[in-house]
Amino acid sequence: MKTPSLITLAAPFTWGAFALVLLTNNPAHAGNELPHLSGDWELKSADEQGLVITLNGATGSGRALFNLEEAPLDLTAYSYLNMQLTNSSEARLDVTLKTTSEDLKDDRYAKGRFFLKGGEEEALMVFLNRPYFPDDHPWKEAFGRIRGLPGGHQSNWRYLDISTLRLVEIKVHWEGNRMDGGVVTLSWPHGAGTYLTDSISPDDLPKPLVDMMGQLRGESWEGKVIDEGELPEDGKRDLASYSGHAVRAGFTQYGGWKDGPRYEATGHFHTKKIDGKWWFVDPEGYLFWSLGVTGVGGGAATKISGREAFFPDLSDSPFFREDATIRGYDFIEGNLYRKYGDGWKSDNAEVTLGRMRACGMNTIGAWSVDSVLGQDKVPYTIILHPKLQGLGSLNKVPDPFSNQFRKSLKSMVKEAAGKYAGDPWNLGIFIDNELKWGRGIQLANEVVGLKPSIPAKKAMIRLLREKYATIEELNASWGTDFGDFKAIRGMPSKQGTDAYKADMAAFQDHLADTYFAYCAKLLDEYMPGHLYLGSRFHGAIYDGKNTIVQNAASRHVDVMSYNIYKTSINDAVLHQEVDRPVIIGEFHFGTGSHGVWGYGLGPCNSMEHQAELYSTYVNEALSNPHIIGTHWFKWSDHPTTGRYDGENYRIGIVSITDRPYKTLTDAIKGVASGMYPLRQTSK
Repeated sequence: MKTPSLITLAAPFTWGAFALVLLTNNPAHAGNELPHLSGDWELKSADEQGLVITLNGATGSGRALFNLEEAPLDLTAYSYLNMQLTNSSEARLDVTLKTTSEDLKDDRYAKGRFFLKGGEEEALMVFLNRPYFPDDHPWKEAFGRIRGLPGGHQSNWRYLDISTLRLVEIKVHWEGNRMDGGVVTLSWPHGAGTYLTDSISPDDLPKPLVDMMGQLRGESWEGKVIDEGELPEDGKRDLASYSGHAVRAGFTQYGGWKDGPRYEATGHFHTKKIDGKWWFVDPEGYLFWSLGVTGVGGGAATKISGREAFFPDLSDSPFFREDATIRGYDFIEGNLYRKYGDGWKSDNAEVTLGRMRACGMNTIGAWSVDSVLGQDKVPYTIILHPKLQGLGSLNKVPDPFSNQFRKSLKSMVKEAAGKYAGDPWNLGIFIDNELKWGRGIQLANEVVGLKPSIPAKKAMIRLLREKYATIEELNASWGTDFGDFKAIRGMPSKQGTDAYKADMAAFQDHLADTYFAYCAKLLDEYMPGHLYLGSRFHGAIYDGKNTIVQNAASRHVDVMSYNIYKTSINDAVLHQEVDRPVIIGEFHFGTGSHGVWGYGLGPCNSMEHQAELYSTYVNEALSNPHIIGTHWFKWSDHPTTGRYDGENYRIGIVSITDRPYKTLTDAIKGVASGMYPLRQTSK
């Protein structure tokens, strides 16, 4: 017989990030019913302080859904949704907390993941995303489309209506629960952290806002550079520590599994499925799993024009940039120059590659600079960006039937081949990133409405002519009255006949298949033996939103690639017609700390929380038989004042002064030290 343990959801507490105080208005239980519980737990009691829930069994899972339809939770005065959880049992809890103003299956939500050992208490703080400010708002006028601002404002396309949060869901998985009891305790969902951005303005900020190194003035944190003279000393120390650094024990020179089984050595990376699990195989024949990071060696210019008062005078610096796209300054590159002097590019490459080897990272991901590629020290990927045409309202998608696209891609592949073809250290090539394929047959519906002179529309007409002998036959099938094939236009999806929808799906497949086939053909022609790593699908593709495009890609790529910003890799649903391995091209968790306002696409509450989420995400990927690598985004923090597109996330392995975050690098080392045995033994 199972003996239960208890979970109590306790009263609110005070939390001090941003020097904020916890407010407790609008408790979720006011006017709403008790949550619906399912799984291996049961509600024992509830009062104004919270809920008492029984955990059944040594291992189990439970879900509680708070339906707040009767009295939605208004958290406009707060930065976070919070639930306080105290674990007085001996079980380890894996907790996810999610809220939305819409539907749980919708893309707009805020979510966090937390881990509690026996005896631990934690505030489950979930950052609430807000819309971008309008153009005439003071913050928008001063900082453009910057993502994170002082006072708790975080802009994101996944924004919520924070005044009417309708659903709150908490899921708990536990292991190691004592069969003879043990108390764990829980609170009602409520707001935390006063939202202050609307009560302050850019005029309240110090001027200049940042110092000569781009660091936020008026605040201190561990690792902050107090004087510019510290950077040359950092450079001397790091060059002495990391120049010529060896790979970790048990790794091949490429970072493969030296202590594992060995297969055919082809002199280049390839993929192989062994006992139901996909792997890379390194050029020497050893199994390889790609533990990588993007943006290695590069900087990120921040805009100066129009907001000069927030910056010191940087106009005489060689890292002051002025071109058609931005008038700004690259603090990251400027700091590397201060650190190493005139030879900063080569010295930085030497130290950075040594750091990667020291912590066990074996892949340079996308967005990395030429100075760190092809150094025969760390395997690398490259990413190509051919000219995109846009189709209808989808403005970041190729027209693969266009000569403009084909010439652009061919030119780029030939240029890349001149640099990297035949290099055994090249792990593979990405072509494009996060294309806007749309959902379902959206792309085909855009094309059908275009002028008949557009290459994609011409291709659609050819496809339809092959199926329908006459326009009358098409009209009969679609329920339309077009005069000829050139007059074909789309119709609302709800009005389209089944035949129309099937034809749109067939063209969507044809367009995607043509795109991936042409990319693969050029790589085979100019870079034979190199792996085609796909186009880095993102949220609008996976989770069943566009299986047509995924299936088409799987026919031609060597590795399917996805950028998955979720709390768990297990939350993503991936589809493919042809069995292919999968690589995660981007993921991260950010803290919005250390002088950088932005939390990133996966907010977390501390450096320790970030490290724990990193380890869990990668270890879950290692346990997935299809996934053969994860690449963290990215090597360096963004500048506080934002890069060219407004992203200003504290998500780097190193700061903008090139000082590493030890908590995160220790987590990377921990994952690297056990990744191959874990991969081999996972089921």
